[in-house]
Amino acid sequence: MRSRLLAPLGTPALASLVVLGVAPIGGGPVFGTTMTASAATVGHEDAVTTTTSPQPASVGYDGPAICAPTTDAATSGGPPQKLTGSAREVARGTIEGKEWSLWAAHGQPGAAGLEDGGLVFSGREYGLCAGYPNPSETEMIDTGGDAIIYGVVDYPGLAKVQMSTGALNSLAVGTVLPSPHVSVVDGVSFYIGTLPKSACTYSYFEINTTSPSYSTEHNIGFGGDGTGQGYVITNNPGNTGSCVTGRLDPLSYSEGVWQLPPGQFQGNFGGGATSSGSGASSVGVPDDTSTCTPTTSPSSSGGPPGSIMSTGTEVASGAVQGQAWSLWFAKGQSGADGLEDGGLVLDGRAYGLCPGYPNPAELQLIDAGSNGVVTGVVGYPGLATISLSESHTGTFDIGPALPSPSVRVVDGVSFYIGTLPSSACDYSSLELNTTSPGVSAEHNFGFGTCVANELVPITESQGIWQLPPGQFQSNF
Repeated sequence: MRSRLLAPLGTPALASLVVLGVAPIGGGPVFGTTMTASAATVGHEDAVTTTTSPQPASVGYDGPAICAPTTDAATSGGPPQKLTGSAREVARGTIEGKEWSLWAAHGQPGAAGLEDGGLVFSGREYGLCAGYPNPSETEMIDTGGDAIIYGVVDYPGLAKVQMSTGALNSLAVGTVLPSPHVSVVDGVSFYIGTLPKSACTYSYFEINTTSPSYSTEHNIGFGGDGTGQGYVITNNPGNTGSCVTGRLDPLSYSEGVWQLPPGQFQGNFGGGATSSGSGASSVGVPDDTSTCTPTTSPSSSGGPPGSIMSTGTEVASGAVQGQAWSLWFAKGQSGADGLEDGGLVLDGRAYGLCPGYPNPAELQLIDAGSNGVVTGVVGYPGLATISLSESHTGTFDIGPALPSPSVRVVDGVSFYIGTLPSSACDYSSLELNTTSPGVSAEHNFGFGTCVANELVPITESQGIWQLPPGQFQSNF
């Protein structure tokens, strides 16, 4: 929670909306009608009028608009003349008794037009180009009272927008917030609404949207919360600091997944060492994230193996690139916990197997000479199929494929070990995709500076688990 907490609304305000120049998908006309719609905020009724001025709908298949420049929170809230002189008005209405109008950039269709245009609220201009690569974008205005949120869902057609409080490095739904009013403008969805408290009160939002073709979820942070985590934009120097009355609340953090099947949101997403998921309803396999402790320290790895060998039981052995290895199981433990609380001895050196991240699919990278060694545990029962590739941190991108490691079942779960084509120092990020009987998991890693004969430090981690077998998410 940040500063200036205000009480919830006591008396609901009437919100009205007029949409101009709207067309359905395919560019056909919308006939002039007047309707009463469900409330944007509990207790509200919105009188909605659409006109007959058709506009062609145009949106990319993937959805994210390519807007520029990125909206600068520090310069938002100024006079609207520059915006209104370079764009066309496409919608207008009132919220909390104050007028707003929506403007689309000349010559731009669909979401790109709206995001290159902007919003005028209470005589002040606010941009719509958050700049994050997600078809669902949101901005929040610090009005000095109850916050105003607005945004665009770039997929064609009318979207359902569900908002809740969120948390860092998580796609979990928190306290449910009032849904904004949504209308189709130039083929895509624009939404605007009021929140029960001031902008400064909210640190993170979880925004789940469902359009006719796809669902998307977006977790965003404001006012410095989450800085350095998730997707980073470097061309918005004004998006720093805390909330300022009359301006946009600076966006400081963003993570999300898109092009999901309608309504199939991912609850089991984690980034960093503290987040976890709640389980996917479509998967009947229990969440087998281990609870190993203590977390392995790379700087103390590669030492004598006496401690591991004296407190554990040898459960497997072999050789990799001419170096002998043995796997040790912690006494009194079972499954993944036993392996991760035990460890690996490679070429006479001890390496822990407890990275500490909340994902059933874990990996360690060892700087073991001219070829890096990867090893880890998949905590789900049964024999796992493992795909490994180069990647980029902050994504689930599958880059150049790497050799699959050798996998075997040890105490009911999968242990794997293998070599890479190059030195461990050559890999800044790896994507690990695993499929066990009935369930898949994916885990993206970033690595720091390597030291000979030690584990390479894991500097970034994010993943999704409890996925239906083989249904990996690449649009993150």
